[in-house]
Amino acid sequence: MATMSRSKTKITSTMRNMCTRCSVSLPNLTLSWSTSFLSCHHSVRYLPSWLPGLGFKKQALQWRKDLDDLASIPFNAVKAALAAEDAPDSYVASHLRSHTSKPNTDTSEEEIMWSAASLYTGGSDTTIAGLTAFVLLMCLHRDAQKRAQEEIDKVVGSDRLPTFADMVDLPYIGACVKETLRYWTVAPLGLPHRAMEDGQYSNYDIPAGSTVLANIWGIMHDETIYSDPFTFKPERFLPKAAGGLGEPDCVPTVFGYGRRICPGMHLAESSLWIYAACMLAVLDIAPVRDESGREVPPGAEAGPGIISIPKPFVCDITPRSAASAVLGTQ
Repeated sequence: MATMSRSKTKITSTMRNMCTRCSVSLPNLTLSWSTSFLSCHHSVRYLPSWLPGLGFKKQALQWRKDLDDLASIPFNAVKAALAAEDAPDSYVASHLRSHTSKPNTDTSEEEIMWSAASLYTGGSDTTIAGLTAFVLLMCLHRDAQKRAQEEIDKVVGSDRLPTFADMVDLPYIGACVKETLRYWTVAPLGLPHRAMEDGQYSNYDIPAGSTVLANIWGIMHDETIYSDPFTFKPERFLPKAAGGLGEPDCVPTVFGYGRRICPGMHLAESSLWIYAACMLAVLDIAPVRDESGREVPPGAEAGPGIISIPKPFVCDITPRSAASAVLGTQ
């Protein structure tokens, strides 16, 4: 129970931080005004937050506490486990052991703590959003789900879960993951970029220093690139020789561009693939039914924020068989 309580604290802290990042990343008039005002009037930082118009300072302090908790709570838990000689192998444990054995190392405990927090939070929100979108889309497109399960059954069988070694032989699973990333664009505008020099786009002048956002969602739903872009079609990412449409790979676009491209893009895509493959190997995902037995498809709506996460929805997730129920717990 103590372990579950600690895990819940860490998860709650992570989710709260994710919500914060989504909020502060929105084109928000109040936040923009606050940032601009503070940039011009540095003395405001010394004024109390209860003064009229300075309520945003209290919110900022809470956000800072949430961020500190996100980094310090799991880090201190690993330190305590190491002291009790009960710490499993992990990024933090490995670096702390090295730091203890070599105290003159250039890496400080604070650097270990914040690098671990960065590694975890850097992709936790987008990966969760992608996986949630995958479940939603499998629920809404049972034909694609059935085809993916048939591929798994043929290649992997029913006595084990898929592994990365099966990836090359499960192309439709990969196509389902890519189509999820395209159809439900997790980061519709990517990250803000800054124009390093004057430029022009579609007769619009872009002065150096301008903030530039790429309309990734628009590119992913451009009918000159993807046929019938508002339809979920995994086969668009299969080669024509295999009966697919052979359309352009979406991965080089959905993970951003240039120096601010997602550094964990390969880990993210691989994580989604293994989650998807293992999930479909043992589970059926279907809409719930009403009192008369009719299916009630979930709504496909996104919540607010720069990360497009599906709003909470209800679906029916059941083991495909008794053997699947056992396999899924291993």
